[in-house]
Amino acid sequence: MDHQLLPLPMVEDEEKEAVRGSKEDDDDDQMKKKRRIEREWFLFCRPCYSFHLCYLDDPSYENTDPKELKVDTGEEACLCSIGTCNGLLCLGDFDRDRNPVYIIDPINNRFLTIRSSPDPHCREVDKLGFMSGFGYDDVSGVYKVLRLSGGGWELFDDKMVCSICTVHPEHGAMGWRFLDYVRYRLVPEGRSGVFFRGKLYFLLIDNCCNGFFVGVLCFDVAKEKFSEIPGPAQLNGKCINFHRLHMVLFEGKLVLVFRNFPEGSVQIWEFNDDYSWPILFDIPFDRTTKDKFFHLKPLKQMPDGCLLMYDKLCVRCYSPQRWQGAVVRSSRGGGVLY
Repeated sequence: MDHQLLPLPMVEDEEKEAVRGSKEDDDDDQMKKKRRIEREWFLFCRPCYSFHLCYLDDPSYENTDPKELKVDTGEEACLCSIGTCNGLLCLGDFDRDRNPVYIIDPINNRFLTIRSSPDPHCREVDKLGFMSGFGYDDVSGVYKVLRLSGGGWELFDDKMVCSICTVHPEHGAMGWRFLDYVRYRLVPEGRSGVFFRGKLYFLLIDNCCNGFFVGVLCFDVAKEKFSEIPGPAQLNGKCINFHRLHMVLFEGKLVLVFRNFPEGSVQIWEFNDDYSWPILFDIPFDRTTKDKFFHLKPLKQMPDGCLLMYDKLCVRCYSPQRWQGAVVRSSRGGGVLY
């Protein structure tokens, strides 16, 4: 499992202004009020169970030092991110079903352990790994962890087992329960769904060994129902291997990132309510350096229009005017985003 950089929702900290000595300052009611500071958090993850929470006080990303907070579960398991929701982070093992799942509040450094009880419907070890998702049911006010187990690459006609665990904010985990059998094939790369507006989104692949992208699978967290939606029209009908696609949240939008090789570009498509996928960015690069940009993921668009992209080892900044990139922060050697 490679490095990950996961954006968490914007949080606000309250700080009181210092009491000024002059009478003019004392008369200034605005200076006496609580000042709210917006902070954008990024979680930098390294295998197997070491995580650092970083935030930048200055939205311009200039002249700031990230603050780190290490979250260590202490379990001898290779934990990966299942998802983030409402400032909480869900971690789990994608290879074994019997290992615990953790829901972590990284800001307050607290976590909840969800033990996995033996489930006769689900394999203990899956050759493909377990696809998972973490979302919030705004109808019932509970969190839900979804887990899908397949049968390995050679068993594409086999059903996938769908299990779910409900987590109440006050009462904790309600335990795992079998939900249904489903006949979808999901992209194993990333192995986690993206939570967006009450639904979890997964990339669908064909039911053969080609692993070609065929659309998007939605799971309604409140209704606990699956549905399918088409992908970008420009990609439909093309033999696109799933290794070239992934979905992420970007600027509050659900986007599909397509590594368009060998043409030499990274395309970012936005999902709209009418199921259309307009293209947001088409970033060209030198074909000879395509391996460097194979894992680019969009993080943030700056006020000047520049785009921050993460590529496992560093954060790159691209200018939309010239589409030239520069490394702005690197994680080489240290394991913490600098």
